[in-house]
Amino acid sequence: MLLGILASSICFVLWNKVILHIGAVKSNNFIYLIPLITMITSAIMLKEIIKAIAGMGGILIIFGVYVSENKNKIIGKKCNYNRKIITI
Repeated sequence: MLLGILASSICFVLWNKVILHIGAVKSNNFIYLIPLITMITSAIMLKEIIKAIAGMGGILIIFGVYVSENKNKIIGKKCNYNRKIITI
């Protein structure tokens, strides 16, 4: 339990430093890596066995972060977020 708290707190500290470098919007996608990093750290330090369901969850996390970072390449077009909003 102590390792989970320690790994999670280290992730949040590093996340705050990342926000300073790449911005809040882009760094928000990487917050989803916290459970994966905690799982890998507990396997290394506590010699816990990573079960198949946890491994599949880790693969889904990596896939989700990849898709969210490369959505323009996957879709094949650029999104235009600078649309003007008409107010009355």
